[in-house]
Amino acid sequence: VGDKSKRFGQNSSKGKMCVALLACTLVACLVYSASPEHRDAGLAQRSVMSSALPSTAAINQLSEKLAAKQMHTELLQAGSKGLPSNVKSALSLLVNAPTSKLADCSNPTAYTTLKTTFSALLVNLTAHNTAIHAEDTKLYEAYASAKKEWLASQSEFRTAEISAKSATTAAAYSKSMYDKYASAKSAGQEEYDKTITPLNEEKAELTKTIPILKIIQKMVQDIINEQAGASTAAAKSGVQSLSSKNFAANIPAVKLSQLKNLADKALVPSKDASSVTQLAALRSMLQEADHIDKHMLLKIPTEIIHSMQARLGEIEVEHTKMLADLAEDDALYSKWQTQLVELSDAKDESANKAMTADLQRAHLAGVHEVKEAAYVGYHGAFVEEAAQVTNQVAALKTISVKIDAAIEQCAGAEDAAAAAV
Repeated sequence: VGDKSKRFGQNSSKGKMCVALLACTLVACLVYSASPEHRDAGLAQRSVMSSALPSTAAINQLSEKLAAKQMHTELLQAGSKGLPSNVKSALSLLVNAPTSKLADCSNPTAYTTLKTTFSALLVNLTAHNTAIHAEDTKLYEAYASAKKEWLASQSEFRTAEISAKSATTAAAYSKSMYDKYASAKSAGQEEYDKTITPLNEEKAELTKTIPILKIIQKMVQDIINEQAGASTAAAKSGVQSLSSKNFAANIPAVKLSQLKNLADKALVPSKDASSVTQLAALRSMLQEADHIDKHMLLKIPTEIIHSMQARLGEIEVEHTKMLADLAEDDALYSKWQTQLVELSDAKDESANKAMTADLQRAHLAGVHEVKEAAYVGYHGAFVEEAAQVTNQVAALKTISVKIDAAIEQCAGAEDAAAAAV
């Protein structure tokens, strides 16, 4: 609205203050003009005099009347600006004369000039009224649009912010799980490396000893079979048979020596106490050749072999379980490694989106603030000016009616004069 707010008597704050002060002064002094509207105001004043002070409503009413009169005067000045003095005089007489009184038709062209002038003034004022309304609408729509976009950006930022927090939480969880299974994998591999060596050594020892024990087992069985065969043959031939009680004495020295060497080569795990005891008994029995029990000599290697084979089975089960644990740890490690990469990327992406949304929100907040300030700054003066312009248009239309009436009266007078001639 700007400087246009003072157009055709649009009051500035200073002007309004002067009018209010003037109204108070006039009320206090009880000075009114002789016009009918002032006589009415005088009646109101005489009523006010009955109280100690004039009411605020009376002061406001008088201020409005004075402002309207000032606007009316300025409209007349604007409409007659630059016109000849006789036209101005005709205008002054016209607006101050009662409606019922005939116009001064001594200068009828003055009314035609006034009609042209005030018609143009009304057109300009109407155009101005349209322009300020259009400007107010444009600024409001810009403000409303900026506010809508700003509120939408607020919502988008909140959504992006929540997503970023969720992504951060998910990434942190995946990092904790990755660390957990990375540690589990490392610890599992370390435990495997520490355990597999003695297991392999034990397995190798067992694998090496079992064939030795089987050889002992076979040799003993062969010796027993040989002695049994010799006893049977002797019985058939009538020769004195070998005594079963002298089993040890009947073992060939070479084979006995071989059995001793094989027993010395056989090794059993120290933690297998039973096998250790049995192997010691076997060695002792072979060393004391006079007290060899063929049944024990056959039984001990068999039991040690069974124990070692059972242990080999346990080692295999343990090894299989260790490998399965390593595979499980590796699978979980790989899973959370992939999850960590994906969720970390998602966290970074959502954080960037939230940052972008925040920047957009801040930008649109600035745009909204500017648009709001522009609208509010304009609208306050616009409301006041629009009301003033409406009053001005109404006043101009009233003046135009009087001008048209004067033109019509003068035209009728001319026709009457021509008819009389």
